[in-house]
Amino acid sequence: MSETPRDDDNPAAHPKSTASPSNRREAAKAVKLWAGVTLSSVSILGALTIWHLVRRGRVLRESLGPPKVVKLPEIVTDEEPT
Repeated sequence: MSETPRDDDNPAAHPKSTASPSNRREAAKAVKLWAGVTLSSVSILGALTIWHLVRRGRVLRESLGPPKVVKLPEIVTDEEPT
């Protein structure tokens, strides 16, 4: 089987991507900006999730009554300790 060359393999098929170093710099800048926006968005969502869970835990704890005293029955075993 012979493979036909794809356009992705041919740099001449995408002249703007390899035309000048300024295009590469602009693309790298766009990728860095996108990565920064994504990282900050995930960080903010994580912080809000933690804040929400802590707040919800405090609200639930405040709405509970005081703990009840519980006495457990003694457990008697027939075996002697060795």
